[in-house]
Amino acid sequence: MQQKPGDSWLVIAQAQVYMQIGDFPRALGLLDDALASATTATDRRSALYYRGHANFNLGQYTQAADDFDASLAGRTPKSRLSPLLWRYAAQVRTRRDARGALAKDVGNETLDEWPGPIVRFLLGKLPAGELEVVAESDDAAKRSKRQMPVRLLHRHGRHTARRQAARARPAPARPGALPDGVRAQLGRRRAS
Repeated sequence: MQQKPGDSWLVIAQAQVYMQIGDFPRALGLLDDALASATTATDRRSALYYRGHANFNLGQYTQAADDFDASLAGRTPKSRLSPLLWRYAAQVRTRRDARGALAKDVGNETLDEWPGPIVRFLLGKLPAGELEVVAESDDAAKRSKRQMPVRLLHRHGRHTARRQAARARPAPARPGALPDGVRAQLGRRRAS
């Protein structure tokens, strides 16, 4: 850092270290500096991508989604998937139409290579069980150790199914209220 002050790559690397130890505010400040000193499109994309992570971890989901979105410019189709997935996660947290934006951005891309199956799952084109199988059997998924997000997504799918089943059940009675069947039996006993 002392030999190359303001080198955006070095500043980004330093910010990554701060993010690894959980000091996201400091990382965010460094990434703002890296973005300001970025001299190439690649430096700018990297600074925006990591700033999106810092904002996400600070709970600033709108800014994170905007950073991930801005980091997409000039990327190849395959290198776009990671920022797209992170933008999706940030947009879900802000209750934006994450699925619609993801579908628009991936268009007709082939999503067979990892992390493409995650995108297919999020778009409703791949069941959770098949995603888990791909994550456990795909060499790229194994190398990238991306199985944990798959488990979380699978758990999210089960949670969503339980939530939908709970909504289908009748609402619970007011606290202290008796179920209808018990109330009817008590009424009969009092009458006799």
